[in-house]
Amino acid sequence: MSEYHTHYFDVTGKTIDTDTLESLPYSGYVYFLKNRAYRDDDMNHIYKIGETGREDVQIRCKELYTPSGVPAEFTVVKLYLVDNHKKREKMLHKALKHCRYNSRREFFSVSPEEFEKVAIEIFSKDIP
Repeated sequence: MSEYHTHYFDVTGKTIDTDTLESLPYSGYVYFLKNRAYRDDDMNHIYKIGETGREDVQIRCKELYTPSGVPAEFTVVKLYLVDNHKKREKMLHKALKHCRYNSRREFFSVSPEEFEKVAIEIFSKDIP
């Protein structure tokens, strides 16, 4: 299993010190995962964008790897601690719909730079 390194980011993209995580009033995470086996026709990576309320996103990575037919483990590229994580994930999916690899799945052919730009824009908005 590959070594797991997580960098936590707030809604502005600033790194959060792991010692301060427990004191923040956020509900969960939106993650940007990579699987080295998943690439589009141009050989660009296809990333999984999802959400979880769990404290350890590595558990979610293991769950995604468990089904048969998944050839490699998922690794975390970006992990954002946000409020309203379920709604923000949906907003992110909608904003990146032009990059969606399959309309019924949470996989996107998008660069990490474009993902981060859109994510910070969405995560910094106030939502009801």
